[in-house]
Amino acid sequence: MPRGFFRLPLRTPTLPPVNHTNCYVIGHREALVVDPGSSFPRELDRLRRVLWRLRGQGGRVAAVLLTHHHKDHIGGALTLCKELDAPLAGHPETLSRLILPGTRPDLLGVWEGHRFRCDGLELDCIPTPGHAPGHLCLFEPRHRVLLGGDMVPGEGTTLVAPPEGDMAVYLESLRRLLDLRPRELLPAHGPPIADGEAAIRRLIAHRLWREQRILDAVASGGEPRTLGAVIRLAYDDVPPWVAPLAARSAEAHLLKLERDGRVRRTGQDLWTAA
Repeated sequence: MPRGFFRLPLRTPTLPPVNHTNCYVIGHREALVVDPGSSFPRELDRLRRVLWRLRGQGGRVAAVLLTHHHKDHIGGALTLCKELDAPLAGHPETLSRLILPGTRPDLLGVWEGHRFRCDGLELDCIPTPGHAPGHLCLFEPRHRVLLGGDMVPGEGTTLVAPPEGDMAVYLESLRRLLDLRPRELLPAHGPPIADGEAAIRRLIAHRLWREQRILDAVASGGEPRTLGAVIRLAYDDVPPWVAPLAARSAEAHLLKLERDGRVRRTGQDLWTAA
């Protein structure tokens, strides 16, 4: 973990087999708290102890940042903002999806080109939609450290689920991150990834491999396939409990392939090769 970054895995209601979301505290005197995703009291207390130590040493939390709006990333955000009198930062697409009961914190919309400065670290905000419309990553160019949110998992998988998720946009965002050539990648789930660039390349290759399997499944047999039939053929390498998640990812791939002109729908749940 590079100097100035602190990772605290918090138990959250996320997708199995994962059960924690990483909260990151970046900097000290002007700290940024990223994705305090747990609303469980004991987990929030663990984070509070870290922040109390920071404040006891003369530091403060300048903002609480959300990489996106999914529940396993936002659980403790409003509570912390109120306790710390800190603004809630995120892409406008993220902030617009939050329900803010009672007295809401100040909102800081973060767009392309926004830069956070934390004790000598400069963090560029990189919009990376696809998994979620307002997904953001942070990139520290001097050390080439990428805080990747849910874009590249260190554990589990990233679900791209229509209509909110878009596979073509997700792959485009991954390629944008690849252009940064990150040395270390700090994911929202799982441990740090030592070679971020290689991890992104592997993930893109895996997604395209899965897409080809889906295309082959649609084309085999010479007759339209239901989504269920496509999943049985294209995801025969995954355990049965993954099927509901596979169905959502398969739909995202099929919608991309339809836009690419490689498959077409012949009914509400029937797909055929174009």
